[in-house]
Amino acid sequence: MTSGAKFGADYLAYPGDPTLYHAQFAVRVLDWESPMHPYGFAAGTRTAHAARKHLLLATAQQSAPQPSASST
Repeated sequence: MTSGAKFGADYLAYPGDPTLYHAQFAVRVLDWESPMHPYGFAAGTRTAHAARKHLLLATAQQSAPQPSASST
């Protein structure tokens, strides 16, 4: 993975070594709690398509801390 700033993404994902392959995915990392606006989605899709890449949307949800087994 490398920086995707040149293509309007957060990262670029490669199928192997970045020095040997072209990136196949433009990765956008989104906040789980924030809504995705249709215009932002359309812009990301068009930018990725113009760069001949697939748009990959990634998000993570923070989980609540799990109680440990020793604290009963």
